[in-house]
Amino acid sequence: MSSYVLESENEIERLDYQSKQRNYLPENEINKEDIVLPKGASVLDAGCGSGLFSRYIADQNLENDINIYAIDSSLKRIEAAKKKYNKSTYSNIFFNVQDLRKLTLKDNSIDIIVCRYVYEHIKDICQEVTDELFRVLKPSGILYVIDADGILYNLDTENKKLNEYLNIIKESDFNYEGNICKKIPRYLQRSGFSKNNIFITPKPMLFFENTDRIYEKKIWDMRFEQIEGLLVPLFGEEGFKEFAELYSLELQNSENFLYYSKFIFKATKVQEGLH
Repeated sequence: MSSYVLESENEIERLDYQSKQRNYLPENEINKEDIVLPKGASVLDAGCGSGLFSRYIADQNLENDINIYAIDSSLKRIEAAKKKYNKSTYSNIFFNVQDLRKLTLKDNSIDIIVCRYVYEHIKDICQEVTDELFRVLKPSGILYVIDADGILYNLDTENKKLNEYLNIIKESDFNYEGNICKKIPRYLQRSGFSKNNIFITPKPMLFFENTDRIYEKKIWDMRFEQIEGLLVPLFGEEGFKEFAELYSLELQNSENFLYYSKFIFKATKVQEGLH
């Protein structure tokens, strides 16, 4: 399950910075009232990263005595996430390194699963991961998958050289799926979720205002540090530098428009025979 983000030294810094940007706020993805849970409920944060969403859920359930399992395949991310939370405030968050394809959780044991910005980085194993999430989810439990199409690729620019670089990435074996949301409904249905129990909410992410562009530029500066080793073989060292510089410049060009098509997939697992 290796991905450019998982072992990058600056990834926890990038995630923290990103979480302050309005397009990435957790409360804009799942309403607070939808994650107020009954006493004893179990939550899985699948691919927890910095633990941001685990803390968000815990904050809405301070009196409800729930258990939150924050799972990530990266030891670095888990170690960093543990440093970000107050043990006395978030004693119900349990961080653990696990492969999302082989969870140690029991069948039908989790009430709510949140998988946020994970699928885009695991394009070759999405079905395996979805099958495993379905396995551990209780009947009547809910899986939220949150991701976006167009990340990196949706910057509209007339710069021919930058467009050439972007086309090279699209046609390469780069371990990243820029339009993953189009495929998520089939992963959900093939794992066992009924089409009638899958609800899709679009949440467009717009980067047009100057503040949004500044935030996204810094995030991409961090991302380019992470993916340099993957793109240098495609472009060469000088080509990679030119690509990163052009992307940053064109992102700041007020004539250009960047947007991501974010979707929240809400899938409920029904009991057998009740489809």
